[in-house]
Amino acid sequence: MKRLLFTLILVLLLAACKQEPSVGPLPTQTVTSPAALFPRTEAAQRALFEQEANMELIIDMDTALREEITAYLNAHLDPARPLTDQTTVLNALRAALPNAGDNCTLLPTDLDSDGSDELIVWNCANMPVGLLFTSGKDGYTAHPLPVTKTDTWVWPQLWFGTIQAQDVTGDSRPELFLSYVLPGGSMTTEKLNVLSWNGRDFQTCFYAELINWVGPSTWKLASNPIGGQDIVLRYPYFYPTGFEAKMISHPWAVQRWQWDPFLERYTPRETMRYPESVLSDSGAEWELLRVLVNEAELHYQAGDLERALVAYQDVVNRAASVERPQERTANWPAYARFRIAQVQAMLGQTDAARAGLKALLSDLDEDSNLRPLVQVFYDTYDPARPDADLRATAALHGLRLYEQFYWHDDRPGDLTFPMNMRTILWPGTPLARYLDAHPQAAQGSPSSEQEQALLSALSELGFPVTEVRITDLNADGLSEVLVTTDETDQPNGFRSIWLLTQTGNRWRSARQPNADGNLSEDLTEESLPDGRIVLRQGDSVFLWTGKTLVEVDPQTYEPLPPAWPRVGVPTSQSSSLPAFQPTSNLSNHRT
Repeated sequence: MKRLLFTLILVLLLAACKQEPSVGPLPTQTVTSPAALFPRTEAAQRALFEQEANMELIIDMDTALREEITAYLNAHLDPARPLTDQTTVLNALRAALPNAGDNCTLLPTDLDSDGSDELIVWNCANMPVGLLFTSGKDGYTAHPLPVTKTDTWVWPQLWFGTIQAQDVTGDSRPELFLSYVLPGGSMTTEKLNVLSWNGRDFQTCFYAELINWVGPSTWKLASNPIGGQDIVLRYPYFYPTGFEAKMISHPWAVQRWQWDPFLERYTPRETMRYPESVLSDSGAEWELLRVLVNEAELHYQAGDLERALVAYQDVVNRAASVERPQERTANWPAYARFRIAQVQAMLGQTDAARAGLKALLSDLDEDSNLRPLVQVFYDTYDPARPDADLRATAALHGLRLYEQFYWHDDRPGDLTFPMNMRTILWPGTPLARYLDAHPQAAQGSPSSEQEQALLSALSELGFPVTEVRITDLNADGLSEVLVTTDETDQPNGFRSIWLLTQTGNRWRSARQPNADGNLSEDLTEESLPDGRIVLRQGDSVFLWTGKTLVEVDPQTYEPLPPAWPRVGVPTSQSSSLPAFQPTSNLSNHRT
């Protein structure tokens, strides 16, 4: 019996030696009662809503929120454990924040791939901006997520939009997508930021303003075959130099931006216009004709007269099966017929131009306000005289069209809203055609005598030219010409500078960037040591590359990165050159 008892005890002892040691229950993280965790934040919120909101109160609340959240994180988070394993503490933080709201987001993510998570606090406790918390040897530190002071001023109208973290550049590190939404009287604007975090500060990879003025402006990600993901913007398109207004239909356009690892930022890949998409609006067939006229105007303004001729004729052909609305509206096919005759005259198609003008006059009503335009061109266009097409085009400037159109809009007729005389007259195209017909006018070494001769010749034809400058901007041996037209003596008239350049054995034109209706600042020239000449207008400096006019750094003269997009509203009439690069495929326009 003693032997048996001894054996049993020995077996039990051996079995106990083979068992895993018991560690008991894991210690849990405890969180102090939330009642008194955020007293300063609660007091600041109360003051903000009891008093008139101002920047001082906003800063007080923002400061209190970031300091009290920092203290909370330092007190309750274990720096040795990933944040994703500490959801209890984060959930308690969300519950403790005063007025946190249902959309309060706490997002742990390793933005700089250093093995340690950062914490994003977003849309919580009526905060004016989001916060990024990083951990170091001294604990957690708060960093505000980018938002401009101007935007912060409109808080609490500032809304929180998107927040997500993912790798879109292909560098194996997540980028931060965040957007704020600003409401307005007739629109909301989503300000989208794509940011990278290097452990010290944010770098902007992409920024866009998506404005919902006449329809939704949206963004999405799309794969790129060369790596990374493109950012795709879809928005209502406004033709910058066409016939446009808010309360009409607009076609869709799509921009694609791709990641450039050399520049470390997104750059424009392409812009596509879809004119036919305007048909998605009920009864928009007549609006499609306006959109197609705008497409044709781009060709005309760029000096691609042969393409313009085809595009205007397409408008006329389509109009044959479209009924004109009963209410007062622009007569797009009649205007296209006038433009066809004008272009035919510029291309030397004399008989066709005369016949087209005569037929159009017979079809127009006697009281049509398009008739004076056609009649003056027809009466002035005498092929027996030199520069007949240019004389007829210049004669249009003597009609005081600005006054007729804007001050006599109650007259029945064919020129009406949303047409404008700036686009109809567009003197840059005939000015370039003059240099095509008289190449000697800008050949050789530029001189004041040559400039005065060209000024006199253009003025004699009837163009409202007040200044001519001939210069070789990019030092390639070919001259460029700057021509100033001034029609400010007429109601709603304007002053513009046209840059005439030689491209593909043809002169072309566009308005000088940043030239507003009054051209409030003079355009000056400045020579560089290598012989090139830059153009200065206020704080902006431009350089002609031989293909396009680019804005450059005022000190280094290096080209500035492409401007971030602002879509969904009209762009300036003075868009950067080359403003117009349309293709002939009307269903899929790429610029």
